[in-house]
Amino acid sequence: QQSRMEARLREAIRTDGLQMLYQPIVQLPLGKTVGYEALVRWPQEDGRVISPADFIPLAEQTSLILELDAWVLRRSCEQAVEHAGAMRRGYVSVNLSGRQFAQPAAFDLVASTLEATGLPPERLQIELTEGVIMSDPEYAAQLLDRFQALGISIAIDDFGTGYSSLAYLHHFSADVLKLDLSFAREVRRGPSGARIVRAIAAMAEELGLRVVAEGIEAEAEGRQLY
Repeated sequence: QQSRMEARLREAIRTDGLQMLYQPIVQLPLGKTVGYEALVRWPQEDGRVISPADFIPLAEQTSLILELDAWVLRRSCEQAVEHAGAMRRGYVSVNLSGRQFAQPAAFDLVASTLEATGLPPERLQIELTEGVIMSDPEYAAQLLDRFQALGISIAIDDFGTGYSSLAYLHHFSADVLKLDLSFAREVRRGPSGARIVRAIAAMAEELGLRVVAEGIEAEAEGRQLY
């Protein structure tokens, strides 16, 4: 069954059978949408949609994750250029897997995709998890510097699930700290959760980092953070 699913996913990548959705990134307290997080989904002929939680682990077990990353990056950049309205003015934030990041051609992949699609580098943000960066800090620091020199911004994704320390961040050329969904759950539980987020945001700002709190979707929750 896994081999059949792998073959189907490979075909979906080859034939553009995947779908991109975009989660708005809203600046508080202005309520202004400044960017969009790229999210990939796999629609089926029977109307079901397979979650990335189900097919990305499969891709990561094989070389498919490299093809999937490249497809998502290309499609996100294409649609950021093609779309009218707010998305045309904001940036698009795309996750890069650890396996892709470790490839010698990772920088060339991103640079060539920008050139092919015509998306300005300053409108692309690359997301990397703490674990990916810390798996080879020296290599990561060099590659992040190259991305930033091109004009691409860097986001540290899922902060709070790994090292969860701000101490190491000044060693890397990052622009954004993305708080894990667990922080949003703490905000919903009560005022102490919001205080934790505000404290992390204050420390991150001292390091020159912007903060994105994932999972904050209600206006009332957002008001607790400033």
